[in-house]
Amino acid sequence: MHLPAERAFVITYARTHALPRAHQQRGVPRTVARADLTQMKHATGQTCAQTRQTAWVFLLLLLQLQFSQTRPIDFICDSDVRRRMDVTEELQPLMTHCLDQLPSDVLRPCIRINMAAWKQTSFQQKQAFVRDSLDALLQSLGKVKESSSTSCQVVVLKTLERSVKNHLLIVERLERQISTLTPERNCEGHKTTSLTQTVHFYRKLLRGPVELLMEDLTHMCTTHT
Repeated sequence: MHLPAERAFVITYARTHALPRAHQQRGVPRTVARADLTQMKHATGQTCAQTRQTAWVFLLLLLQLQFSQTRPIDFICDSDVRRRMDVTEELQPLMTHCLDQLPSDVLRPCIRINMAAWKQTSFQQKQAFVRDSLDALLQSLGKVKESSSTSCQVVVLKTLERSVKNHLLIVERLERQISTLTPERNCEGHKTTSLTQTVHFYRKLLRGPVELLMEDLTHMCTTHT
């Protein structure tokens, strides 16, 4: 009869680790055997969790290598490319294994936009607004990453850092010259020590100001092949 792998493993372990009959008569081995099996199941669970975490890390690395070569025109004209470059959803399964409390603050610059004022703002100033927001987050992530001693947090922070760098490079490579003046921000930036809030903020940055900036460049896509 074929047994499931986990059950067969437990049965084999119980047989190969059975105590001598003399000890069984004293009523000791059953308790010991239960404790051993509990420890083995716990160890097996830890191994499975580590394997899943390693797989997610490998996938995220491949994604970052792929998108580091993305051309600005592809990013501008293809919403699917922008969606795939957003790593925040891919990070969710990995973050379930991470400690949420970060060792130091992450700066979340103000990215609230007044649409009436935004429409009256020059493209160069919008570009500078997005660039400065990405750069502020990037610098903050680098500092927190260096002070983190938790491997899971470091993986998430490194993934975010690479993603922010990729987006920053694309924004800086847009054809128009970036203005040295940025639109006045109508709110104050905030700091957080939560990994979850950091990832959520980055998602808002990508789906808010970055998307709005791309809308100003859609005219470039009519000649893009």
